[in-house]
Amino acid sequence: MTTAGVKSPEVISELESHVREDIEQQTRLGATAEQAFANSVVRLGQAGTLKAEFAKSKAAPKSLDRFRLAFCLLLVAAVLWLSGFTFSMLGMTPAEWVLASSAVASSLCVAAFWTHAVRFLPIIENKRKRYVTEVVLFASGFVCSSLFCGFVLPYFERNLNGKILPPVWLWAVFPIAIFLALAAGIEEAARGRNLPSAANDVYCC
Repeated sequence: MTTAGVKSPEVISELESHVREDIEQQTRLGATAEQAFANSVVRLGQAGTLKAEFAKSKAAPKSLDRFRLAFCLLLVAAVLWLSGFTFSMLGMTPAEWVLASSAVASSLCVAAFWTHAVRFLPIIENKRKRYVTEVVLFASGFVCSSLFCGFVLPYFERNLNGKILPPVWLWAVFPIAIFLALAAGIEEAARGRNLPSAANDVYCC
């Protein structure tokens, strides 16, 4: 495989794992180790074919990743422009600008970097439990936002003669962003563990 151009250690390791598992299954059914190995090599296929399949599987994700990146950059630019325009129209003071901008920046950071937290999240292989967990997390974001509006905002209203600062309202979005990111992270962690890779697709064929 290495000579044919399959250089990735992860791919080689995964292919070896598939071969070992297949050999083990065959030997349990009565085949000798030599026969099982020969059968597994035949089932695995030619190295050149595998290399071509890996190249195909990598091309689509790269294009999709570029599209996602471009879309995210446009979205962030739109959010920042609209936020700045809104802050100016409201005539915010410098202190209010800082408070409002920190709320927007915090939510954008969660949206931009939530994937880095995926490896720290638990892998829930059971689909029903995973979907229930994601729904609970999704609902929790709105619950926390409602609690913020119900208990935190009135505090500002009482201490500012009935006036609620617009920047404080913006922080109500932050818990929604956090819990949505957690729900997406749980799903992504399970996908990374359970979805078959290109090697698995080729091998199963």
